[in-house]
Amino acid sequence: MLYDLTKKTEVDRLKQWLLEQVKKCNLVECKAKKQGTLSQNNYFHLIVSYFALQYGETMEYIKVEFVKKCICKEIFKTERANRVTGELRPALRSWADLDKEERTIVINKFIDYAAKEAKIRLPQPEDLAYLKEVRVEVERNKQYL
Repeated sequence: MLYDLTKKTEVDRLKQWLLEQVKKCNLVECKAKKQGTLSQNNYFHLIVSYFALQYGETMEYIKVEFVKKCICKEIFKTERANRVTGELRPALRSWADLDKEERTIVINKFIDYAAKEAKIRLPQPEDLAYLKEVRVEVERNKQYL
């Protein structure tokens, strides 16, 4: 669990959680995290996760149905040959197969789509304060993703 200790409510939540762990005599690992910049991969998955939470769907659903099939279909659409018959079938490229420029295009189109079509504001990579809030929110609700 992540807690933003610059906010009193988060400090109170952490204290409550810690008291519960002490009562249960649990083994607890605590680690301070520095707020650094995110890689394209981490950033993309964070904003897709946040969008999914706001939209009420899973991250995987948003990634496939919105990003790959709708918003950036020209980047993700491909064909694969059936191993047995050799027949070409439609397929979707993996995020891991994209180069840096393609990833940048996908991220920018997704942010634009989220704002214009879904009215969901996603954080920009340089907006560290908002990114931190989003990261905490996603971590807190990851069971729904």
